[in-house]
Amino acid sequence: MSAPAIVTRGLRKVYGNVRALDGLDVEVPAGSIFGLVGPNGAGKTTTFSVVMGFVRPDSGEVELLGRPISDRAALRGRVLGLPQDAQLDGRVSVLRSLTFLARLTGMDRDAAAAEARSVLERMGLLDRAEARPGELSHGMAKKVGVAQALIGDAEVLLLDEPTAGLDPRAAAELRELIRDLRGNRAVVISSHNLAEIQEICDHVAIIDRGRSVDAGSIDEMTRADAEVEIDVKEGAVPASQLAEIAGVSEVTGGEGPGTVKIRFDPGIAPADEVISAALSALLAAGCKVGEVRKGRGLEARYLETT
Repeated sequence: MSAPAIVTRGLRKVYGNVRALDGLDVEVPAGSIFGLVGPNGAGKTTTFSVVMGFVRPDSGEVELLGRPISDRAALRGRVLGLPQDAQLDGRVSVLRSLTFLARLTGMDRDAAAAEARSVLERMGLLDRAEARPGELSHGMAKKVGVAQALIGDAEVLLLDEPTAGLDPRAAAELRELIRDLRGNRAVVISSHNLAEIQEICDHVAIIDRGRSVDAGSIDEMTRADAEVEIDVKEGAVPASQLAEIAGVSEVTGGEGPGTVKIRFDPGIAPADEVISAALSALLAAGCKVGEVRKGRGLEARYLETT
């Protein structure tokens, strides 16, 4: 099996009287899209800074791709990060800046120029290659920032609030681009947009006050594999029949219209089978059904743990 993309063990960092990191343990699986979420001041930016080598922790360890972070030569060009407010040099063109960044990964001049053009084309910005950063709209500038992180064959990308401030279409396009990276690279996304994290990530860690307070796969964190909610718009809910479905351990939501919550053991029956049986029982009882949701949403888990 591949080594985890990132492992932090007992990371601590203190600024004056503030404990930015207080024994942080996080493991990012190789090839995963990983969400890092938490309140303002939880330590997300400090975590990124330590993993990228910009900040030295007071104690603890960081491994990248199975190697200690101190092994700079072995990690060169394999890890790239995008700070939230990253800006290119306003004095030169976008193409020239990206070419320079590609050179820093070890490419020669011709390869670096070709790589810069390639990532701009991938972001739909090749026609703005000769523009200076100040001539770009906010959305274009944000996409150019993401283009920086796509340079080369880095196996780990760290993106801090990559869609913040983007219009809905640009944000959707960027989410799709990130999804396409799954399996080929590990992508760590720091964001306050929990719906977005739930949509595109397969793993997530919730941190608070410099510690990891909860972590796991999205299915585990949202109980998508062990809980389902069904909105009943009309009719009497046959709760006793729902409780008899194989694997079901609890049914809540009352007898009348409203949201019915069904908890079940996925080892006995998978979610799709439970949903199918529940819908059949509800429809047979004359209920009108609205939305069906697996799990309870990442927001609920976040509010419970922070």
